[in-house]
Amino acid sequence: MSLQLAQTITRPTVLLRKKSKYRGVTTTRPWNPWIGCFKVSPGCDNCYIFRILRPNHNPNVVVPTKGINPVTNVNSSPPLHWGKRRDITFTCSLSDFLIRDADAWRPRAWEVIRRTPNITYNILTKRVQRILTHPDKCLPDDWVTTAHPNGYPNVALGVTVEKPQFLWRIDMLNKIPCVFRWLSAEPLLEPLPTLHKYIGRNQISMVHCGGESDKWHPRRPQAPPGGTWRDAFRQIRDQCAQAKIPFFFLQQGGSQPCTCGCGCKWGCRRLDGRWHQEFPFPTLIARGPRHGRRQRERVLNVLAKQKIETFRTPIQIEVTPGNPRQVDRVLLTKIITNQQLNQLRADLSNTTIALQTWPYMFPS
Repeated sequence: MSLQLAQTITRPTVLLRKKSKYRGVTTTRPWNPWIGCFKVSPGCDNCYIFRILRPNHNPNVVVPTKGINPVTNVNSSPPLHWGKRRDITFTCSLSDFLIRDADAWRPRAWEVIRRTPNITYNILTKRVQRILTHPDKCLPDDWVTTAHPNGYPNVALGVTVEKPQFLWRIDMLNKIPCVFRWLSAEPLLEPLPTLHKYIGRNQISMVHCGGESDKWHPRRPQAPPGGTWRDAFRQIRDQCAQAKIPFFFLQQGGSQPCTCGCGCKWGCRRLDGRWHQEFPFPTLIARGPRHGRRQRERVLNVLAKQKIETFRTPIQIEVTPGNPRQVDRVLLTKIITNQQLNQLRADLSNTTIALQTWPYMFPS
């Protein structure tokens, strides 16, 4: 039953609806070369993976999916059939990419990643130490070459740090050649007052932050010592602002839906009354009807005029308070020059479209 289930899962969109923020906010789609995991730290205690897989599969058993399973052809892997448009995928959302049980199948996954340079693979792990202790089992032989001295250009490596005692994961990640490193402070179980020592342009380049959300269990703990959870989130936000890196706030967490009208399922996505959903690349934020194709076509026409490529799928990030028919969508674009940026601002000056940028990401 488990092997049959794993072979049939190609795009587990339905499985990910319960944790849609990973599919619908920070990435355009998931890819699971294998499923199943086991707990290694306190942040795993209420992990969504075990709730999602348990009805049909033992979540503690790791099995490969279609294309990665040795009995199937690698050409059947889903990313190879997503076309040539740009995508950004949350890799191993139902497992850990560096889990020991997948060592035998990982070379196939790297082959898929190597053959799809148009797809950005977000890899989040709690087992980053395995890259340093077992590099032959965790990284491909051509990870570092003269063509890409900082690893594959379409791979972003990230680690989870839920408590200060796990900040060593960032130290290990910073030792690994990588074009982009990011941090997930979710679920945040304790404040991270010394995070500023580990983040910056040449270290961690983006921080995701959020509280623990669980329908059946209250957030752990109820409040950090000497303050509130909002204080802990503000502390991380301010450290990111000082380091001049994007801060993406997912939610305040909890076991009850938000009642402020923002449409958040658990807790609130606002911090001090505003949304913090920042990306490390040029981002177009277009406000319009929930199904406003005309507005989207208008934006795409402007981008095509400037020959600026976008990802395949617009990402919904905010429902306008008091008006659920209005929605903000983002179009994630590739790096563009300052000249293109200025022309783009001129073309969009008479529209309701906002351009969110990080200046240091633009080449001259």
